Amino acid sequence: MRPVGSRLRLLGPILAVLGLAGLLGGCGERKETLAVPATPATLSIALDGPPGAPLVPLYDAITGGDFTRAGLNLTIMSSPSPPLDRLASGAVDMAVASEPDLLAARDHGAQLLAIGALVQGPLTAIISLPGRSTTKVTQLEGKTVATDGTPLAAAELDAVLRRAGVAPASVRRRPVPGDLARPLLGKGVQASLGSLATDAVRLRLAHHPPSLIKIDDAGVPTYNRLVLVVRQSEARNRGPILRAFLQALTIGVRNTLASPAAAARQLVAANPGLSGRFELASLRAAIPLIDPAPTGSPYGFVDPRAWRTFGQWMLAQGLLTRPDDAARAVTDEFLPGQGE
Repeated sequence: MRPVGSRLRLLGPILAVLGLAGLLGGCGERKETLAVPATPATLSIALDGPPGAPLVPLYDAITGGDFTRAGLNLTIMSSPSPPLDRLASGAVDMAVASEPDLLAARDHGAQLLAIGALVQGPLTAIISLPGRSTTKVTQLEGKTVATDGTPLAAAELDAVLRRAGVAPASVRRRPVPGDLARPLLGKGVQASLGSLATDAVRLRLAHHPPSLIKIDDAGVPTYNRLVLVVRQSEARNRGPILRAFLQALTIGVRNTLASPAAAARQLVAANPGLSGRFELASLRAAIPLIDPAPTGSPYGFVDPRAWRTFGQWMLAQGLLTRPDDAARAVTDEFLPGQGE
């Protein structure tokens, strides 16, 4: 664990009511004022599946006391029910979900809003192994691809195939719940539509170096793999608390990027069933989509224009039932340096 003193130096700007230039900031950011609650504010967060690498900054900030010093008392909740359903019902204050799931929930009338991105882009890729390596999408014609069987996966694979000039009907699909690396070790499957941060990592750690074609390089518009979601009413009424949360989380991501091994240990310590070796490898695979430095944007930035493009794509694929401006599903106003 990093010394508390170093975290306090980072967290100092949120410990009083004062001007803040942004913890990840650069020139030109607007200053904002943050009031830390006199008594800790409680926030409950529902996760999208089991804890994993994209959530390392969250666990780092919890273990390091960054949320506590920001006047927040966090509870992380896992449940078989979808996190956005729990959020919409009022059972939790915040949820971690994907951009496609949020847009689908809004399509069904949920009054929800994304306030920050944990993972900036898709983690999905066409994964294959030496001997049956797929380096071009055209090599999938007449072959079998393992997928998770969801409508989104079907639409993603169709889009990638069409972009390459391959008829989607010419490619067989094998639905596989869970581990999409395993089918590649047997016979009859050419590739899997799996995750860079889980399935590809499992193969690499088992000494099966995979070939990867990222879907957003092959015909699927980019989208945020994981975002933080709140009810629209919470965004209107609890702005200072949401700003405090995101500023404390920003410290967690800074520390994660500075020392991935130490941060991964925090995740495993909080979830003893996890493998330290796997989680560190998974984190390193996900870091390019967690680190905002290459874009110059603050951590958590959500691009309304990209959301609009992806929402239109989902509508065209039949994944949404009615036209809506997906840009209205996001706001950056609570990110460090972005408030008024």
